[in-house]
Amino acid sequence: MALQLQDSVGDVYEYTSITEPGTIRVIKLLPSLDIEADLHCSLQYQRLDDFQDGVAGHYTALSYVWGDATDVRTIFVEGRRLAITASLHCALRHIRHTHHASYFWADGICINQDVVAERNIQVSMMGSIYKTAHRTIIFLGPSCASCNEVMESISSIASSAREFAATPEHREVLSKHILSHPWFTRVWTLQELVLSKNTWVQKGTARVPWEIFSQHVHEHCTDPADIQPITDLVAIKVGYWNPLQTSSFPSEYLYTILRQRRGAGVSDPRDMIFGHLGLCPPTHESIIRSSISIDYSRTLNELLEAVARQIILDTGELLPLAEVGTVQPEDRRIGLPSWVPDWTVSNKNEPALISGWERVSEIIHGHVSDIDTMFSTPHILGARGTYLGSIRTVLPRPKDLELGTRGTTQQELPSWAINKESQPIVHAVCTVVREICERLNFLMWGEEIATDDFHTSNSLLHFRVSELTGEDRQLITNLYITSQGANASGPEDSEILLHPEIADFLIETLQSVYCIARVSNATAISEYGEVVSVDSRAREGDLLCRLEGSSGFYVMRPCGKENDKDKNNRALVPVMGRSKRQAKGEKIQQCLDSVEAGRTGEEGVTRGMQMSIDVRLIDFVSTVGNLHSTDWWRFKFGEDFSPRDEAVFAIH
Repeated sequence: MALQLQDSVGDVYEYTSITEPGTIRVIKLLPSLDIEADLHCSLQYQRLDDFQDGVAGHYTALSYVWGDATDVRTIFVEGRRLAITASLHCALRHIRHTHHASYFWADGICINQDVVAERNIQVSMMGSIYKTAHRTIIFLGPSCASCNEVMESISSIASSAREFAATPEHREVLSKHILSHPWFTRVWTLQELVLSKNTWVQKGTARVPWEIFSQHVHEHCTDPADIQPITDLVAIKVGYWNPLQTSSFPSEYLYTILRQRRGAGVSDPRDMIFGHLGLCPPTHESIIRSSISIDYSRTLNELLEAVARQIILDTGELLPLAEVGTVQPEDRRIGLPSWVPDWTVSNKNEPALISGWERVSEIIHGHVSDIDTMFSTPHILGARGTYLGSIRTVLPRPKDLELGTRGTTQQELPSWAINKESQPIVHAVCTVVREICERLNFLMWGEEIATDDFHTSNSLLHFRVSELTGEDRQLITNLYITSQGANASGPEDSEILLHPEIADFLIETLQSVYCIARVSNATAISEYGEVVSVDSRAREGDLLCRLEGSSGFYVMRPCGKENDKDKNNRALVPVMGRSKRQAKGEKIQQCLDSVEAGRTGEEGVTRGMQMSIDVRLIDFVSTVGNLHSTDWWRFKFGEDFSPRDEAVFAIH
């Protein structure tokens, strides 16, 4: 990034290229008694190994925030003018010694930002530079009288070990004028803190050790917003240097850090990745750098895709798919595959899906079976999975429901169902049930369900019919008729009610909607009558599926159908495999009339029907209990059959 001086007078400093591998530049900053005096320095070229061996003395690394790149100041390097950011200029003036020269490393001066090749090499060395530094100074900007008092208090408390009771004024200054500094939320500062062995926090000219500063925040701050960033930084620093830390995969630590730090501040969005590479465990650092190298000639999209691919290849699980972000598909970064998370976008308003590297019981421990072929097509993730059906309707959370409590009683449900505000939901549920019955040729009225092909085994009729009272059945029948109007297709005899099985299923489905709606932004009903907790990003016509190598279920949108709600036009192209029950293939085909599925095998071959479909990932839901399944298909085909079709999802 080129910094330009306006109305410059005199010679402009020109860098001498670094030609010897492992060499860095170090600033020799000349002293001054006047903090406002011009900055004068020289640059020394030294092998980093010489500092590690003690041959070249020592230097102090500076950790600061770049700030506005257009707000520049001048430092004189060997008498020539060099443009640096105002924030770096301020830091050097405050850390400059009054009587003797001092040695510093700061990226804004020690790296020629205009030469990409040099920048790539020097940035990749930054982890070692901070590890080798004699100390690191975190500069939090200029001070004021109240900030000086707070910093002096922290220092004196630590040195005297006396009891200290923070006043409200003390906490307010600490919160509003020190902890509010953007340093605590920037990307590069994490690596600089974690890798430094001797770290100090400086505000103005007052300076205290990091350990004392962070302990003071924990003991005397009361606002979680002040405490949490410090807690996270301390935990990451302690974890990195813990000799007992284990890492199963090279990208494990990187993935965990990216999840925790996504959306942190960067001047160059690619630094969201580059700024965290140095935090990979030492045993894996060389491996991860060989697959994700620091290269500023790469685009952000290329870099984000490479990271997602590497995590999947390392772990054998589709973990990145749980991090697809919080924005609508049409608002996502242009050209970024939908399965690739954009780590530059914060997702602090989203609930944690998988905490750290924890596994939940749903995760398929067999991992992805065909990982070698998943990336055979550029930018597309080919994932095997199970097609669960399409979304028939999406219902917003009812306004009269309190968010955050799951569960209901049978006494609550009737009063809720007849409420005026609930009628759109009741209508949607009844409509889906009616369409299912029409598709499966169920007769909805009377005591028996008549179909052209119905298994009469009593073991199949195991709904909670015994718990269904005549009053319940009458209520749900009235709700259904009111909801469907002319479409109700009821018998002429007004005394005949909905079949007990149908009535019971309607109650069960309404109860599922009632429960799930309390804990989700939206509730979807599938073409098979299943009730699903979804985000507001889902819409009618989206597909539900599970994927091998991941937990939970996914909402997918067929490519080319983003604006097409005609589910009958959706194409699933058969690939690889044979029909599991070819004799029932035609029945399956008739029932899945929302999917134009082809036949792939010969008669009598016994493998599951497989399909391939081009999709874009919309959402991921991992919480157990957010999918309420139905037993409709056991009525039609028997206890051993389920309309769950194996498929290959080509995720664009």
